[in-house]
Amino acid sequence: MNECTLVRCLSPQVRLSPLHLCHKGCWHIQVAPWSKTGGLGDVLGSLPAALAARGHRVMVVTPRYGEYAEATNTGVTINIMGHDITYYHYHNKGVDWVFVEHISYHRPGGLYADEHGVYGDNQFRFMLLCLAGTEAPLQLPLGEKELYGQDCVFIANDWHAALVPVYLAAKYRPHGVYTNARSIMAIHNLRHQGVFPPSTYPELGLPSEWYGALEYQYPPHLRQGSYAEEGRSVNTLKAGLTVADRIVTVSPGYSDEIKTWLGGWGLEGTLMDRGPVVNGIVNGIDTE
Repeated sequence: MNECTLVRCLSPQVRLSPLHLCHKGCWHIQVAPWSKTGGLGDVLGSLPAALAARGHRVMVVTPRYGEYAEATNTGVTINIMGHDITYYHYHNKGVDWVFVEHISYHRPGGLYADEHGVYGDNQFRFMLLCLAGTEAPLQLPLGEKELYGQDCVFIANDWHAALVPVYLAAKYRPHGVYTNARSIMAIHNLRHQGVFPPSTYPELGLPSEWYGALEYQYPPHLRQGSYAEEGRSVNTLKAGLTVADRIVTVSPGYSDEIKTWLGGWGLEGTLMDRGPVVNGIVNGIDTE
């Protein structure tokens, strides 16, 4: 395989978000050892180095949830929809670990919630992460190789990074940017989907004609307490699954399970429709 840039996508558990770029790349909201609430953080802490060892150029983009001694300020600040974000960087084991600095990531509680419940601005926080991740290969010169550029594979992990495939298709490609880039949606836990009121759609900065990619309608027996009439909502993960070039899960068995009503959490129809591009890949084990 030719060298390719992998962007590892947003992960909410490593006090790092999900985003890896690597002439391949990823986004993630959690990345061990910096931020972690479960197995996803472990995967994002180990997989990028394994990819880099195979000769790929890999960037991981995640939130800067705290003060990380290893990461230094790159001096690159960009404005995203009226909000300034700054990139911090740490190069280790052949991987460019990129941390997105914004005040919304600094919370005394957990990565997504505290003792009072889920943070009310999570949609904004991870929308910002997705856009910071898609801009990083274009804006951030790293080391002797400089910019990653447009020929990237973006790997988005779970709902927190699920807008990455959507932004690539709706905001960049129509303007001739990232036309050769591809996106992979990685499912670790289908239950959490990033569901919000339909009225929040304009805040995502997407063209109005893309609303259908995010709209999800709950079946009648699940509509109690839904956000709008007829159970309509904006479902972030559903959008990523609909638009991504490929979909992967943590095992072949899980890839079958999520296509059924027992494990699909309402998205089994979407996953059945995309069946030819859904693959299960067993998680590896970091023996170190």
